Amino acid sequence: MNSETAVDQALEALRDRHGDRYVITRVGRLWKATDRDPNTTTEPTLVEDTPTALEERMRAPGPRVAVPYQREVR
Repeated sequence: MNSETAVDQALEALRDRHGDRYVITRVGRLWKATDRDPNTTTEPTLVEDTPTALEERMRAPGPRVAVPYQREVR
């Protein structure tokens, strides 16, 4: 199995397990998960070097540290 096939399989596996809550992508060598809920109370975006590390973070994300950006209404 070549490395791209392994990457595709890992990405598909993460999406199968966590895709209901996160949008999961790979950007260069980094793995990223963004919470689908804009009002989440946990970290909205997680970035890790490996799919294993990303999955660990998705299972137990930290708390959100800032309020979501909101446009000023005039």
